[in-house]
Amino acid sequence: MKRKIAIATLTAAALVGTGTLSAAAFADDGGEQRSATSVVQDRDDDRGQDRDDRDDDRGQDRDDDRDDKGESRGEDKDDRAEAKSAGTTASEAAAAAEKAAPGTVTSVDLDQDRKGLVWEVELIDGKTSHEVQLDAKTNKVVGDKKESADENVPANLKVSAKDAADKAAAHGTVTSVDLDDDRNGAWEVETTGKNGQERDFSVDPASGKLTKPASENEDHDSDASDDRDDQDDRDDDGRDDDAHENDD
Repeated sequence: MKRKIAIATLTAAALVGTGTLSAAAFADDGGEQRSATSVVQDRDDDRGQDRDDRDDDRGQDRDDDRDDKGESRGEDKDDRAEAKSAGTTASEAAAAAEKAAPGTVTSVDLDQDRKGLVWEVELIDGKTSHEVQLDAKTNKVVGDKKESADENVPANLKVSAKDAADKAAAHGTVTSVDLDDDRNGAWEVETTGKNGQERDFSVDPASGKLTKPASENEDHDSDASDDRDDQDDRDDDGRDDDAHENDD
């Protein structure tokens, strides 16, 4: 009996090694059998599942990338349309708001409101804040809200919102000018190019020097690094699966 089991085992092992096993069976003393064909089939199923999982991951990554690009193109299109529809500039809106309300302009933003496309301009006058809304095509005042100010005008502010907007105007349509408390009161200026691409600039509140924020470069570097990491992960998945198959 033991001799028969040994012969059957050796025969099955040889057939498994050549990949040609079809009907050999292993038997133990208790008479229980397991088809060697099922062993090979299970292994093939595992390999197939690994390939399917890898293909699903790659497909999901491609779909996510397309969705992100689609959303980005849609946002760029909206920004371009708003910038093109504005009949007045951020600099002109700041000047018009100063005539409509007292105080120092601390922000100018182009926004699509229920009243239409408007410039929203905030002015600080001591402990009072004024939010003036201007029709973006005519600079006519369409709203003026007054409330308690929750911030102060920086003491080193020598460059006005109007000046900051003028500094960045050569790089596209200025759609936003805001004082940044985290950058020592520097002006943050956002522009929209003809292709809808947004760019951010920083204007020194004392000297008026225009610079590109380091954070923008860091964001681009981070995005590029993330893309490389995703590609490396996909490549590693492929190599790992191939290695497992070769080991088998």
